[in-house]
Amino acid sequence: MNASASEKLKASLLTEKERLEKELAAFAVRDPKMRDDWDTTFPAAAPRAASMSHGSLEEQADIREEFETELAQEQALELRLREVKLALERMAKGAFGQCRS
Repeated sequence: MNASASEKLKASLLTEKERLEKELAAFAVRDPKMRDDWDTTFPAAAPRAASMSHGSLEEQADIREEFETELAQEQALELRLREVKLALERMAKGAFGQCRS
């Protein structure tokens, strides 16, 4: 790969890395104990949700559904972010585009 194509690819990967991190930060926080791990935060329940009325049970179900959706999204974004970071590491080592077997 020529230097110009390599630089374009690197810039594209860095942009993608930034976009993925920004998207994750919208609903998750970095886990300080694990590299490349993010934790989706459970949404805070509204005060009405504690009353256990029919409306509050529906609200709790909505909150749970939102959390589960964000959790699945977190896992997909983490995987993509990990792939981007690995590609950047291979580029830095001069091993990008070489067979890894």
